[in-house]
Amino acid sequence: MNHLLIGRTLMVAAMLFGTTSIADIVVPKEINETDISIHRTDSSQSDEIGVLPFGESREWTGSTANWYEIRMTNGQPGFVSKRAARLIRTPPEKEVDELRIHYLNVGSGACTLVECPGQDAPPMVVDCGSVGAFSFDLDGPKAATYIQNVLANHATAPNVVISHPHTDHYDLIPDILDGIQTQNIWLGGDESGYKQAKFPEWKDVQETGHAELHVDHSADFHNNEQAMDPEVLGCGLADVFTLTVNTGDGPNPNSHVMEIRYADFGATFTGDAEGVTEEQADTNYDGNVKTTVLSASHHGASSHGSNDPDWIDATEPEIVIFSTGPRFGHPRCNVVERYEDKLATAPPHPTHCGDNSGFKRENASRLAKYVTATNGLIVITSNGTDPAELYCDGQTDCTAEIEY
Repeated sequence: MNHLLIGRTLMVAAMLFGTTSIADIVVPKEINETDISIHRTDSSQSDEIGVLPFGESREWTGSTANWYEIRMTNGQPGFVSKRAARLIRTPPEKEVDELRIHYLNVGSGACTLVECPGQDAPPMVVDCGSVGAFSFDLDGPKAATYIQNVLANHATAPNVVISHPHTDHYDLIPDILDGIQTQNIWLGGDESGYKQAKFPEWKDVQETGHAELHVDHSADFHNNEQAMDPEVLGCGLADVFTLTVNTGDGPNPNSHVMEIRYADFGATFTGDAEGVTEEQADTNYDGNVKTTVLSASHHGASSHGSNDPDWIDATEPEIVIFSTGPRFGHPRCNVVERYEDKLATAPPHPTHCGDNSGFKRENASRLAKYVTATNGLIVITSNGTDPAELYCDGQTDCTAEIEY
């Protein structure tokens, strides 16, 4: 089965395009890559009445303890085992005045797409790279399919922000934006560090198409608590702030730390920020760095001061997102614990953390902490004032409304 087709089947069904609602669906688990049996009742002893082919989906109509009820192509009900299938919930349709952030599950990397509020607001890609993706993650073609389908709904060219020159933050960019002209490209760190084979050529093509390149910033460049010029880096009705970039010595501490602020809602993106980066961002904005949803620094690492307790105290996130796969043991359990007394409550959902003894799974967390490796694609939507709506497409539903 062609993986691009699988990606298109899953990702198009997982989102709403235009004005037509798409039902919640059940699909065979990608890790198995096999067709699965449809039974008459929620028992393996009941008659097999059909097959759900790998790469296809059926409408979800309900659940029992170990089974999903689906609507077959002939309109009749059937049941598939949760061991062999997974449920993909459909987030609500985005309204024009809403901010929507997509955290993609791309393995041990980071990839985020922002749909900005306002008519004809430019979307924004914030990092997109991967290391150590697994069969159930979005590989390059699947991530490209997902992002390109979302961008197809926007008439305005996107902006791109890459926090720093490590491949797990930028090596998918040439694929996901293949043939798509961008407006502004912001690169943290030294431009010479962006050596991944396709990226220099892609950047040259973008500049030929009149994209503005913003790179090689002065040490600790920031905006003095002022919103950025929308022509330079805008997000529609929301404001964009560079908290710091090029703060330390090396790619990680030089990460571009950025906040998008929309009325009472804030989202902060940290790249692989280290302790020195976090401290400088807080200093630059005189402690005014409180946010609603925080992308944890360095995938939830604790090395070199990343996710420092003082940074967590300053940002006070209601929601924390760990963009990571299992390859490097992220997020670290001691880091996750640092966030817990800040977070909003949420419906029970699975999560995990790692330490030197291995991974520890939490099957029913009631705190707003989410890991892309466990929760899959995570989508957060806010109109700036009402509770944020959270959706994920992992093995277990984690739909939630979270106040801030």
